[in-house]
Amino acid sequence: MINSPIFKALTVAAMLLPAGFAQADAPTMDALTGRVTSLEGEIENGDLAATLDYMPPALLSHLGGLAGTDATGFKEMLRTQITDVVTAGDLQGATYDVELDGAEVAQTDTGRAYALLEAVSAFPGLGVPEMRTGMVALMDDETWYLVRLETPMHGAMLAEVYPDLAGPLDIPAR
Repeated sequence: MINSPIFKALTVAAMLLPAGFAQADAPTMDALTGRVTSLEGEIENGDLAATLDYMPPALLSHLGGLAGTDATGFKEMLRTQITDVVTAGDLQGATYDVELDGAEVAQTDTGRAYALLEAVSAFPGLGVPEMRTGMVALMDDETWYLVRLETPMHGAMLAEVYPDLAGPLDIPAR
């Protein structure tokens, strides 16, 4: 993970923040680990639509507004699309791992906790080879949410909802 270009880019971007990363206290890491483990299990058990439950509600509301609906309508629209893709393919051999070894939590200038992570996934039955993707874990209303950052646009959309996260989410295009 440390030699990954994504991890290096996220680390450099995070250095622009006034508050630094530090090893989080045990309850914070336990909560983050619990959310990540739950997400990994749901995906590996074939429930890709469960990823929507790990997206921040404020982000779903914002994206729903852009799509002309509310958060619930947007979430259901995405759930239908994900279900259609999974139904047409095969999740045999799917793997999903969010690397938490050495993960550190930082706080934005507003006090929001976040961590820059990397997800390693493969969905061979859907024609998706192994890939590494940047991910931000962010705390909102005492809950950890997980958002993959596959393109700089994903970070920009998240920063529209959470302006305090604008700096650490700048990732290079691949």
